[in-house]
Amino acid sequence: MEPTSAEVVYIINTTVADVEHRFQRLHVAGHGPDSVFKTQSVGWFVLFEGSHESLYMGQDFPNLTTGDAVEIRIRKANAQSSPTPK
Repeated sequence: MEPTSAEVVYIINTTVADVEHRFQRLHVAGHGPDSVFKTQSVGWFVLFEGSHESLYMGQDFPNLTTGDAVEIRIRKANAQSSPTPK
């Protein structure tokens, strides 16, 4: 079979299981009971039914809710790697 240059697209139909706003707690000073922490947003993540993985959606709340039917498309990017510097 001859190689083809046709683009291959994978399509996954699934349902949103949850939309999560995740935070990171950073230690900034002190120790023990005098510790000081800073909490900052990591961003919004969407979890899908039948998967243990989540997809990062950015810092703005995505227009998705639990139970929404979604289609995920995956296609190989045609980016070429840059040459290794000498």
